[in-house]
Amino acid sequence: MILPGASTFAEPKIDSHCHVIDPARFAYRADTQYRPSGQEVAPYEALVRMHDLHGMRHGLIVGTVSGYGEDLAPVRGQGRFRGMAVVGNAIASRDLTEFGRVG
Repeated sequence: MILPGASTFAEPKIDSHCHVIDPARFAYRADTQYRPSGQEVAPYEALVRMHDLHGMRHGLIVGTVSGYGEDLAPVRGQGRFRGMAVVGNAIASRDLTEFGRVG
C-alpha cells in the first residue's frame, strides 16, 4: 500500500538491512543489559511509512542483540518483510527449518 502523498517509483526497491527497535510493541526481556532509547527507537509503523515514502516494496528485518538478544518477535516475517534472526549455537535443525518456512 502506498500512502497518500508518498512517492511512486517505476522500479521496485528492497531494503536489505533494517532493524525494528520498538519496545512498546516488542518489550525488552527482563535480562536485557542494553536497552536502546531516544532516537534509536521507533514504532514499527514508522519503518513501514518510511518504506512507503521511498517506494520500498520489501525489506529484510535483521535481528539485533541490542535490546532483544535471541528474542525473535521483532524479526518475524510480516507480509512484505522477511527476518534474519540472531540464534544460539544450540538451536535445533527443526527450528531453523521452521524459521525458513515462516520467513
